[in-house]
Amino acid sequence: MNIVIPVNLKTLAKMFEETGHKLYVVGGYIRNAAAGLPAATDIDLASDVPSYALRGMLRSCRVVPVNKHLGTCAITVNNSVFEYTPFRTEAYGPGGAHRPVAVAPAAGIREDCRRRDFTCNALYYDVGGNKILDPFGGVADIQKKVMRAAVSPEHVFERDGLRLLRLARQSAEMGFTVDPDTWETAKSRVGKLADISPERKQQELEKMLAADSRYGVPDAHYTALQRLGELGAWPFIAPEVAAGIGLAQPPEYHKYDVYEHTLQTVRVAPPDVRLAALFHDVGKAPAVALDGNMHRHAELGAAAARARLGQKGLKYPGQRVNETVRLVRCHMYDFNGMTGIGKLRQFIAANWDVMGKLLALKRADILGAGVLAEAPALRIEETYRQMKEENCPVALSDLKIDGNDVKAVLPGLEAKQIGVFLHSLLEEVVMNPSLNTREWLLPQLEKRAEKTTDTTVTVKTEDIL
Repeated sequence: MNIVIPVNLKTLAKMFEETGHKLYVVGGYIRNAAAGLPAATDIDLASDVPSYALRGMLRSCRVVPVNKHLGTCAITVNNSVFEYTPFRTEAYGPGGAHRPVAVAPAAGIREDCRRRDFTCNALYYDVGGNKILDPFGGVADIQKKVMRAAVSPEHVFERDGLRLLRLARQSAEMGFTVDPDTWETAKSRVGKLADISPERKQQELEKMLAADSRYGVPDAHYTALQRLGELGAWPFIAPEVAAGIGLAQPPEYHKYDVYEHTLQTVRVAPPDVRLAALFHDVGKAPAVALDGNMHRHAELGAAAARARLGQKGLKYPGQRVNETVRLVRCHMYDFNGMTGIGKLRQFIAANWDVMGKLLALKRADILGAGVLAEAPALRIEETYRQMKEENCPVALSDLKIDGNDVKAVLPGLEAKQIGVFLHSLLEEVVMNPSLNTREWLLPQLEKRAEKTTDTTVTVKTEDIL
């Protein structure tokens, strides 16, 4: 096993040894070294020294409290920052809330290790002594590529419901299987997720959607979401996704039910549209319930996605919610390739900022159906490419005239009326980008000026649209 210890960490360990204490690296850094995975970016440390004693002991280092409840500190040695937590015991209240209700010092590793979640994460590396302490057989489990609960499955999952999500995510990220007893106990404790905060669920979901990029395990994001379903966790994260389980689709277009199609769409989607892929068909179940068909699923799905992702749900940032909702709402636009070219160009211009992601979602949706090996050329995609080649104006700022030009020809117009004028011209140049010249646009303003009916320059909307 090749464990690379940074020079500054060796310096810190020597400071501990000079005061009669050993310093240990714990968690992901040692786990990854044992598993042959890329080194973890963070190095977590532990010892028997209480946090309040660190500043006096490490006078040449910067010690900053991070979590006073847990005793966690950030220790800076030269330019390196390490997270430190003293050995501790934890007590949890009823339910599955992630935060312990009581924390107390532990006598040593034997007590501290009992709060660890999985054997692969319960390794202690003695920096000064250059050896691994492995109380639960984590090295052997890592070699077998299996995740197993430390202490016992009952002990691990009774204490913290977030560990259910970590089990699904980390096992997928590392390409590990899950020990059967650990898995069955996790399934039986899935109700603990009810006590986990929306923010924590959001964070874990985001990590799952990017799980394949963590250590390069193919389709790890798909595996993580699969394991959420096998755990029965979706009702506590996004019940709309679970509503697709068993919901059949026309076999000529879909190989899978709505749920498996959703996961397959996420599997083939690029990372920046996977959240939209996860929610793109959540409107199908309510559409069938309301209408007996799936025709309105994009519209209903957009509303469901906004509710689940927003501040009353998983609390995603507003910009991320808005973009995801737009992609869900628009993912079926021109699905049959029959939209008039004028409407199609106007749609593309109005959604220019998300068109790349929308097209990626459309391709993933087609491939995720499991019927076609390749996504066919889409008419909307070809039109988008043509518009880019034409350098097509898509926003008012792209026009060769602006509000000042309108005011010069039509003094006295209100800002809203100026906007109406400019938008009407934008619609025309979207259809024919070669018209976007001052030589063509300025006379158009003059023609519209002739249609004004009084000295206050009142403009009828129907005259300029």
